[in-house]
Parts: sequence; C-alpha cells; structure tokens
Amino acid sequence: MAGLSQSQIYNDSTSRRFSGRLVLRSRFHLRGSMEEDLATPVLLQIANQLNHPHRDDALAILMSQATPASMAALKQADTAGFPKGTSESIRELLQNPDVLKPRANPKLTREEQLIAFQGIIDGNYAPFREMVMKSPDGEVDASNT
Repeated sequence: MAGLSQSQIYNDSTSRRFSGRLVLRSRFHLRGSMEEDLATPVLLQIANQLNHPHRDDALAILMSQATPASMAALKQADTAGFPKGTSESIRELLQNPDVLKPRANPKLTREEQLIAFQGIIDGNYAPFREMVMKSPDGEVDASNT
C-alpha cells in the first residue's frame, strides 16, 4: 500500500462494495495503519460526505486514531446528519484528548502490523496473535509508523 496516491486510496476505499462491516473495518484499519498524512485527509473527506455509505466508519476511525493529526481533522468534521450525540462526543474528545504518544523504541514495525492485519483479511489470525503477544499495547507503535 505504500506509495499509493491519496486519490488511489480514496477510490479504492469508496468504489468497492463490501459484504460486511467487519471486512470494511479491516480494510479501513489498513488505511489507518498506513502513513497518516495520506490516510487522515481521505478519512476526513469520506466523513464529510453526507451521503457516503461509510461516513460513520471514517469518523469512528478518525476519533479512534488518537493522534495530533486526527484531532486536527476532527475540528474540520461536518457532523450534520450524524446522531445527536456525535458532535458532543467529538467536542469532548477534542477538549480532553487521550492522544497516543509514540514509543522512543517501537516494539513493532509498520511491516509487521501490515502483515498481521492482512492476515486477518485473508483469514489467517496467527500473525495478528503473534503481534499482540509481542506488543499488547501495539497501538502505541502504530502511532509511530
């Protein structure tokens, strides 16, 4: 996935129909595991499209990324059309962010994370289990890759 342009990522994430949310979330998780400077603007673009079928997924990913870039993107999110409490949840998150701070010496590489999540998509959970055993708090390393 490295080296894809923002428009390629956007087109890939929006032009395909997925059979279920779990698959979609896995594919979006890979987007979240890629370079944030590419993924975050695309997620914001999707979240701001009032009729996009996965708008709620994109906003949820932005809210769960817990990075300075995702917090900045949330300030630009259009919450029109979302359930009543969504704006309040975003406001609370922005007022009291629990932003992940990268580890000085990451336990996981980006490549290990991509292999693990691709394994889930392919139905092979062994790489993911190995990754979790190596670094139970791997999300800290994900913020660093």
